[in-house]
Amino acid sequence: VIKSQAGNPDSLFIKATNFYASEQYDSTIVLLDSIITLGYESDHVYYNIGNCYYQRGNIPMSILFFEKTLVINPKNVDALANLEIAHKRVSLVEELPNFIFLQWWSHFTNIFSVNIWSLIVLTFVWLACLIIFLFVQNKKKIIFNIILFLVILNVVSISALKSKMADDKQVFGIFIENTKLYEQANRNSNASNIGQGNKALILDENEDWKYIQLKDGSKGWIKIESLLNI
Repeated sequence: VIKSQAGNPDSLFIKATNFYASEQYDSTIVLLDSIITLGYESDHVYYNIGNCYYQRGNIPMSILFFEKTLVINPKNVDALANLEIAHKRVSLVEELPNFIFLQWWSHFTNIFSVNIWSLIVLTFVWLACLIIFLFVQNKKKIIFNIILFLVILNVVSISALKSKMADDKQVFGIFIENTKLYEQANRNSNASNIGQGNKALILDENEDWKYIQLKDGSKGWIKIESLLNI
């Protein structure tokens, strides 16, 4: 069922809901795209577009818009569930196993946004300066221990901030068609096949090519039209 956003009176969204209910998926996509064009972005809008593409049988595009949904709202359980269903309809490359600590660190840094992590860092720095001032006035062991504890918190929070900033700068894309991964940016180089619906990290690009990395760690060049940015 298409999800409408509570309290949103926009007539375009209402019309899109009606079109979806009558299984007019192409018309629904047109209306929802027009909402985005007007500058209104919402995880609900992207989620509904993903549903339309899935109903039309365009699985790669549905994956793209479910991923866009999760960029805005990583906790959208409907998008997570539908993305998992869509993934079963395509052939995905095998993801490299990740160390437990790296998995934990990734979850930890994603708890807060860059702005919140910045605020946490500033708070710990301010507290550390205050405690150091108190220690200069009254050199007690307990104050010194608090300083050490705050130093540890500062190191952790600054590291988390840097990791989150690096993650946010990464650009991913979804393959909308079956294509080839070339060793060099020309069609005469060695190539391997990549199935539609796979996700890739974009490392570099020029007018005609994108240099990408797949989840299995392999890197190479693909034609720019084969992949759409999330």
